[in-house]
Amino acid sequence: MRKRTLVTAATVAIPLTIALAPAAGASQTALPTYEAYHGASSKWHSATFDKLVKKGYRLTSISVDDAADPKYTAVWVKASGPAWVSYTQMSPAQYQKIFTQYTAKGYQPTMVSATGSGNDAVFAAIFQKIGGRFQARHGMSEKDFMAAHARFTRQGYTLSSVNAYGTAEMPLYAAVWSTGESTQVSVGLTPAQHGKEFEARKKRGQRPRMVTVAPDNTYTTIWGPRKQGEPWMEYINMSASDYQSKHDQLKAKGFRPMVVDVENGRYAAVWTTK
Repeated sequence: MRKRTLVTAATVAIPLTIALAPAAGASQTALPTYEAYHGASSKWHSATFDKLVKKGYRLTSISVDDAADPKYTAVWVKASGPAWVSYTQMSPAQYQKIFTQYTAKGYQPTMVSATGSGNDAVFAAIFQKIGGRFQARHGMSEKDFMAAHARFTRQGYTLSSVNAYGTAEMPLYAAVWSTGESTQVSVGLTPAQHGKEFEARKKRGQRPRMVTVAPDNTYTTIWGPRKQGEPWMEYINMSASDYQSKHDQLKAKGFRPMVVDVENGRYAAVWTTK
């Protein structure tokens, strides 16, 4: 378990560092200063973590892939905000211990990512010291996740974070429900099914807030209302090179990645101009 990962690995991160304003017509607000990378070894992520924290950046998106040799995909934004911590390289038991420790201090998980299965699963999470009620669960089957979602929705919670991990034969889910803007969820859709869902919800004035990739390359998406004049983009089923290419295209139009998830080398991401 690492707060700032300190283990060695052989791969090199692919940096996606940007600090620019949106292209003309993309947005009326300047794009925040941010940095992003994918495919980062634990050692690289740890060193970068320390450097960016010292420069006033906050980790806003984290995803871990490959339990045998964890790789990290992250987005950082230079901004002020509530106290936060992030831990990586956690086993399920270690994640539960950190969860208990920090929730007792008034923190709550705002993003949880995992990869692998059983006791070999590896967790990464962001905790923030923010108010409001929340519920969090991990190690859920799809059936358990949907039952928990229905129960917490009835209790007035809304799904704010979801991540799929486990195996292709048995995907598992880690999720956080909190109080806030109402959301809906679609679960375990193939790329083609997700495309149809995307078009249907777009017509109803909804947009993806977060997309997670399961080990069987199905997609679970949190949907929320699209605000008028709010530019955004979403792409799924990308390889690392596809993601890099899409990123380069979108950054020229003034977009930055907001949330990025990867599992078994397949990427899904939502971009914003804010």
